[in-house]
Amino acid sequence: MAVNAKKQIKTFRNRLVEILEQEAQQVFESIGNQHVPSSKLSNSNLAKTFKVEQQGKAFAFLINDYYQFIESGRKASAGAMPMKPMIRWLSEKNIRFRDKRGRFITFRATASIINKSWEKIKRTKSKRFIIEPRPFIDLIVENSIKEAIKEINVFLVDKALENILIEELKKI
Repeated sequence: MAVNAKKQIKTFRNRLVEILEQEAQQVFESIGNQHVPSSKLSNSNLAKTFKVEQQGKAFAFLINDYYQFIESGRKASAGAMPMKPMIRWLSEKNIRFRDKRGRFITFRATASIINKSWEKIKRTKSKRFIIEPRPFIDLIVENSIKEAIKEINVFLVDKALENILIEELKKI
């Protein structure tokens, strides 16, 4: 019985993508916010947009660019926040400040005010403005490797049993 290796490798790679995405959702469910214990990463836009893509022999995580602030945290003395992600977040949440007359200002202006406020906070170096890191990428990879090893073992055992069965049938 001939084994179609390319087909099996493709099937296994597809299974690895599934494993990576499943493990990511489990990790997102387990990681919370120290300031809001009921808030989990699984409820975030980060988890909703997380995808795994196969690129040749490698796998790429497609994820929002603000993941780095969750993964690495942010010190109180860190510089201004990036404007594009902040404007996008403000517009998604429909958060805008009002001017002196009570009219809404633009999302860009709101983001600019927040960044100016952050500069004042940065000078205070207060520990209450530190964002603790919540590393999740390594957890996803580690958990996925464990699951992938289980899949490989099941595959190898199946193939070994299949070969033994074929040899026994040939003897009959």
